[in-house]
Amino acid sequence: MRMACSAPAEDNARQRGPLSRPGPVHASNLGGWVARTVGPRFLVSRVAGQNLRRALPELTAAERCTIIRAMWDNLGRTMAELPHLPALFRPGEGPGWEIDGEEHGAH
Repeated sequence: MRMACSAPAEDNARQRGPLSRPGPVHASNLGGWVARTVGPRFLVSRVAGQNLRRALPELTAAERCTIIRAMWDNLGRTMAELPHLPALFRPGEGPGWEIDGEEHGAH
């Protein structure tokens, strides 16, 4: 049995995962909420807190927690926005942006 290398266009959203179904703003908000809710419970957050305490001893515990939650929010939003990159507007002029390896992805 031979398998196809690419799926039909209507299957592209399913291949990119559940975060490609909502629009980019909703996906970003959801990704940020999930990451900032769950992320601070991981061990790496404790390491981040220790590093912040060493690098910026003047910060209070509450300020360190705010920074760590913001870091998780940013990471979650970034991950949730990735499936939407091919559909985002690209300016014709100026520095713009590009996706390395885009030619290998589903269009």
